[in-house]
Amino acid sequence: MRQGETANDFYDYINVLLGGAETALKEEVGEGYTDDMLKALTSIALDMFIKGLPADICRSVDAIKPKDLEEALKEAVRIEQHTGLRRRSHPTNPMSAIPEETASTTVLTDEIEEQESPVHYRIIR
Repeated sequence: MRQGETANDFYDYINVLLGGAETALKEEVGEGYTDDMLKALTSIALDMFIKGLPADICRSVDAIKPKDLEEALKEAVRIEQHTGLRRRSHPTNPMSAIPEETASTTVLTDEIEEQESPVHYRIIR
């Protein structure tokens, strides 16, 4: 979770990554794709979501052993609202150890941002 993000923001980010991974898996595997493969991806996404939350929220969400992303989000938002910890980032975020240029999630985010907000240049003569 990045500095200044809320649990909802981070949830949306994880869902974008999950959707991209699911699409890539379906394309790669083709007809051999099964729902069990998606379950593995969603389990990884849930783990990434929980571990990417601020430390206090991470511990509390992990303690309830959420069965899915939605349940984890609901608990994270409840804790955010109760404690006011919306603006702190997780000091042990696994993605923070990866240089930004090589982090695949950063690259994916940059690609999405480029698609959503193209830059237009105006030539003045």
